[in-house]
Amino acid sequence: MRAEAELITLLEDQYGFTKDIVQAHPDEEVIILRDEDKKPIDYDDNDRNQAARKRRLVHQYNEFLNHTYLDLDAEGFKPKDDLSIDLSRRSTCRVFNNGSFIQGGRFYGGWWEHIPSALRLQIIINNLKVVEFDYSGVHIHLLYAKNGLDYSKLCKDAYQLPEYAETPEMRKLFKELLLAALNASPKKNKRGRLMSGEERARSALQRKINRKPDDYPEDLPDLKEAMHDFSEYHHDIKHHFYTGVGLKLMYTDSLIAEDVLRTMMDNNIPVLPVHDSFVCPKLHENELYEAMKAAYQKHCSFDISKRTEPTSNRLVIPGIRIKEDELDRRIEYPTDSDIEYHYDMNSIKDQELLRLMFLYGEHEHLETDILIDIKKNGDVIRRLPSMEEG
Repeated sequence: MRAEAELITLLEDQYGFTKDIVQAHPDEEVIILRDEDKKPIDYDDNDRNQAARKRRLVHQYNEFLNHTYLDLDAEGFKPKDDLSIDLSRRSTCRVFNNGSFIQGGRFYGGWWEHIPSALRLQIIINNLKVVEFDYSGVHIHLLYAKNGLDYSKLCKDAYQLPEYAETPEMRKLFKELLLAALNASPKKNKRGRLMSGEERARSALQRKINRKPDDYPEDLPDLKEAMHDFSEYHHDIKHHFYTGVGLKLMYTDSLIAEDVLRTMMDNNIPVLPVHDSFVCPKLHENELYEAMKAAYQKHCSFDISKRTEPTSNRLVIPGIRIKEDELDRRIEYPTDSDIEYHYDMNSIKDQELLRLMFLYGEHEHLETDILIDIKKNGDVIRRLPSMEEG
C-alpha cells in the first residue's frame, strides 16, 4: 500500500507526522521465497528450511546496522546519469528462488548494493575509511571445488583464454559468458519451442552485448565458437554449464556471506555485503580476511593463503581480492593511524556531511533518512526526503 498525497498532507499538517517516526515493523518478513515466475509464495518454518534461524540472523544484522553510522562522500564523482541514493535503505532481506531454500538466498536491500562500484570505497562507516574484499571468480572456484579441485592452485585466469586477445573487453565478454552459462537451462520459449541451455545462454549474452556494445570487443568473436572454447578451457567443470546451476552456487555463496556477517558481528565490526564481496573499515581488514578465509574453507574444504605477486610485490590473496585503495600493502601501518584509517574531515567540502560526521563523533547521533542526489556534472545535493518520497 502507498499513501496518496492527500493523506500525507493530512498526517503532516494536522497531526505533525514527520518521516523519522515512520519505521519498518521490527518483525517484517526478511526471508522471501519466490516461485519460478519470481512471485513471493507462502511457506512454513520447519527444521528442513531453517527459515526461523535465517530470519533471526537477518534481524540481528539489521539491528546491528541501525546502530552503525553509514554515509557516503560523493564529492568528485561524476556518474554517467543523474543518480539518487537513499541512505535510509539499510535493511536487508534474503531472497530464495524457484520455491526452493537451496537456490539463491543472497542478501539484498542495502543502498550500498545499488551504487557504482567506484563509489564503494567512498563509503564512510563510523567515520572510518573502508576497504572492499571480494572472492574473485567465486563461482568458478565453487564449481571446481565440487569436483574436489582447488582452482587457486591452477594459477590461470578464469576469463583469459590463450587464443584470444588479452584486453579488458575480451575479459568482460568471458565473464558475462560464464554468468550466462551458469544461469541458463533448457526451457520452452513463448512460442512453445524447447530451447537448449546453450541457446538460451547465447541469446542472453547477445542481448547484453547489444545493450552496451562499447563494453565488449569491437572485433567480436563468433559467440558459438567462444562458448565452445570456454567450455574446453574449463573442461573439468563444463558438465555444469547450461544446467541452471547458478542459483545453487548463489546459495553456497550466501552461506559463505552468512558466516562472514556472523563472525564480524560477533567481533562488533560492521561489514556491508555485496553478494560475494564485503566492505568494512580498513582498520579491521585483517579480521575481514580471516572471516572470509574461514567461511570459504568451511564450505569449499580448501585453504586460502596469502602470497606475494612476483611482478609487483603487492600482497594478493588467491580467491580473495583486495579491491584498489590507496594503501601500499608492502608497509605495515600502525592500527591507531588516523591518517590511514580515519576520514580526514579537513578534506571534505560537503558541509552537511561534515555536520553529520561531527554529530556522530560527539553524540553518536545516527541521522539515516538522507537522500544524496549526484548530478552528471558532479554536483552533490544532500537533503531530507519528503513524506511522499518516503
